Parts: sequence; C-alpha cells; structure tokens
Amino acid sequence: MQILDKVREDVREMKRSAENAEFWMGVAEREELKTARKFIEKLEMLTDLCVWVENRVIDFEDKKKKSDDDDEEEEKEGEDEFEFLNLTELLQEWDNEDPKVCTDEEQNDLQKQILLRNLNAYEVAILIIQAQGLDGADNKNCYLKVLEKAYIFLIKFVRNNKENQFILVKHIDLFMEDLEYGVHSWELIAEIFKNSELLITFNVIPHLKKVIKLIDSLPKETQKKTTMLSFLTYFMKLGDSPRKELQTFICMEVTSVIRKNCDHLFVGDLGLKDLHLYILEMKNAYSEFMTDDRYLQEMQIPPELSYTIEYIKLLAVSGEGKNAATESRAQEKLPIEDILANMKLADFCYPLKNAIVYFMDSIYFDIEKDVSDENIQKMFEFIEEISKDIKNFVEIQTRMKTQ
Repeated sequence: MQILDKVREDVREMKRSAENAEFWMGVAEREELKTARKFIEKLEMLTDLCVWVENRVIDFEDKKKKSDDDDEEEEKEGEDEFEFLNLTELLQEWDNEDPKVCTDEEQNDLQKQILLRNLNAYEVAILIIQAQGLDGADNKNCYLKVLEKAYIFLIKFVRNNKENQFILVKHIDLFMEDLEYGVHSWELIAEIFKNSELLITFNVIPHLKKVIKLIDSLPKETQKKTTMLSFLTYFMKLGDSPRKELQTFICMEVTSVIRKNCDHLFVGDLGLKDLHLYILEMKNAYSEFMTDDRYLQEMQIPPELSYTIEYIKLLAVSGEGKNAATESRAQEKLPIEDILANMKLADFCYPLKNAIVYFMDSIYFDIEKDVSDENIQKMFEFIEEISKDIKNFVEIQTRMKTQ
C-alpha cells in the first residue's frame, strides 16, 4: 500500500505539471529547467519500477520535510544548487546515438507494470510526447532529454506485457512522428509488437516501409542505423512461430535495388578486401590483447562492421521456419563461397562469426528448398572452420586452468 500511495501521488503531480507547465517549450529559465529535471527524475523512478529487482528498496522520505529542507538549502547554497541539480546538463547537446534500452537478461516486473497501468501512469509520457515542443523552442536539448525519458519509460512499461501493448498501439502514429529523434520511439513500437498478436491484426506494413526508408538514408558510420535495423527482427516472429508474410516483406525491402545504403556485405574480391582491412584495424587497435586470452576480451567493433553483423542476422531471421522466397534472396546476397571466406577472415571477431553461423543454419542448412551437391560440400568445409574455432577455444581454456 505504501508503494501504491507513493506512486499515485507522484503520478497525479506529474499529470498536473505535464498539462500546465511549459518546460517542453525549451525555455532556458531556471524554474523551467528545474521542472524538467524533476520530470526526468520521476520518469526514471517509474521506469525502474517496471524492471524486476530482487529485494527492492523504495525511499518513502517525508515529502514536506524534504521540501522544507530544500528551501533552507536553497537560501544557503545559492548558485551551488544549480550545479547540484545538474540543470546545466539539460542545456548540453542531446545525444542522437543512444543504444537500445532493453537487454535479454533484464526481466519485467509484471505486478508493477499492472500497478502503473491501473494508475494510468503512461498518460504522463503520452502528454509529453503529444506536446511536440520543438518548434520555436529556445532550448531543444532540454525537451529532447525529457522526451527520451518518456519513451524509455513506455518501453519498459510495455515490455512482455500484452495488456500494456494493446493500450499503446493506438498511439503508433504519434510515436512514428519522432523517428528522427534517436532510436527510442522505434524501439517502443518494436516492443509493442514483439511476440504480440497485434502482428496478426494490425497492418504494420506502412510503418515498416517508412522505417526502412529512414534506415537506408542513415550513414553506416552511425550507431542509430545499426540499432534501428536490429528492431526489424521483432516483427518477423510471434513467439517461436515465424510470420512468413512479414519475413518476406522485410527481406525484400532491405535487399531491394532501390535501397542504396542498406546492403553492406563482404562479397567478391573488393568486399573481402574491406573485411580484411576492418579486422586489421581491430587487431591494431587491440594489439595488446592479441594473445591467447583474446577470446575473453570485450571488443569494440567498427560501426560499419556492426551494421553488417545486424544485417546478416536480419537475413537469417527472415529464413527461419523454411521460407523459400527469403532463402533464395539471402543466398543471392551472400553466396556460400563468400560465407566461407568471411569465416576465415573474421579471425577473433566472434560476433561476426556467430551471425554467419546463424545465417548458414537458417539460409543454407535447415531450408525449404533442395540443397545442391555443391553446397553440401561447402557445408562440410564450413563445419571444419567451426571445428577449428572450437578446438582453439578448448585449448586456451585448458591452458588457463593449468596456469
């Protein structure tokens, strides 16, 4: 009950402020920045509630006492409070390259998601998004940082929660208007449809077309391009069941000749030369790690190579469940001869090798079409490459245990 009362009080206060305050207009005045900072802190609190945390501790500090203490502190500290509240951070440039919010290891807290749904807490974030206060704003960065927190809360609010997904699906067009601002509006849309029956009842094709066009327009050097591409896989499966029509549509769209900047595979002599240079670059950057324990080091992969890895995984997902149309297209884009060459050149870049193994399994091994004798022979060569990696890894682990 204490949690319920605390959250209910905070949500009511946030709704009143969202309806009346003008912090989203980007006014760089101290009071407006303080309002924005409070919103960010409250949104972070709501976001945290959506995530399962064992032995959670919630601060129920007396609000009036805290307010009185704050007033007294303001009189004493003066300008120091400005730094203490990190208000200057709201004036700094907003980062458009944020990674995705959710990880596979993170679990949603279903009870807290239900509590927040019953309190209509999501309406606060919707109000902020609807404000769309960038036109004529004095400080766009302030609004964008509040907007970002609103989206992150909604992402955690709908994650693996069918009822919450159904509530927010009616706002899809609103979220689509914010695609240019980072990745979180698209991540929210992807989470709404992930493993949801909405994939059956809702027409996502127009939205997918718009997003793929945007992805195609982004430079390969940007993290945003890679991150946005990765969310397309959410639309191709409902649980463990592939959605063939969406697999086919997405595969054909991202491999279409009209997409000039989607395809980035290492094929042919020039492509393999590029991959060789990327691997050399990684080796040079991490030469101090190029010993037997390199398998344990966390690698920083060049953004263009990261994009290729996500692109290969996307094509692999499109072939799951035996889809002849996507198998054929993916095989055209990445022939088995080039796959073998990629595996040999990839060396210690195991994220790339993992993507290639996944691709081989769904596009060449477990497929709807008949497998040619030539490809069967190439498959044996591929398996031999994997065996070499496994053997090397076992040898290294054995030596480390004996040291």
